[in-house]
Amino acid sequence: TQKNPLVPQGKKPLILSVDNLNYSSVVNGDGIATRLTLNDQGEVQAVYTDSEGHDLTGAYDIVPVLNVFIQEHPDFSLGGARGIISLSGVNGAFGYDLSEETSASAQENQDTVRAIAQKLTEDGWQFACAGYSYTYMSDMSYEGLQQDITQWKNTIESLVGQTDILMYPYGAEVD
Repeated sequence: TQKNPLVPQGKKPLILSVDNLNYSSVVNGDGIATRLTLNDQGEVQAVYTDSEGHDLTGAYDIVPVLNVFIQEHPDFSLGGARGIISLSGVNGAFGYDLSEETSASAQENQDTVRAIAQKLTEDGWQFACAGYSYTYMSDMSYEGLQQDITQWKNTIESLVGQTDILMYPYGAEVD
């Protein structure tokens, strides 16, 4: 059954989705943020490495930019809503390697991702599953899709909390 969102008179609905926020293909010097972090006040910020190799922390990516905008324009966000962040898992989350096979600090990284996810949830962000492998789900067998989602639940959902949102990688829906 189709349900239309309830939007106050004079407001327009906006659905913002951020696809696979893991920063896996970002390299210092690309001119964009390399990971999310929590600052001394516990706010989510992005880490950006400038051309001289200095790490700067601030509103350098979508999450902290939108948070700052909403602080300055609270009427923009109905009920404090932000957006939906999809995560896969194969390349970590929020710029942190979560694999115990490839990262000596996997447990510390998992704790960091959990803390960032908790703050994002408190701020009004939601999370979506993009499968663990972030591959075309339309090319997977039913059993392969089940296995991929189970692996996501065991690694990412355990850090960000339950979600009922699925975002198909590359927009490739399944039958």
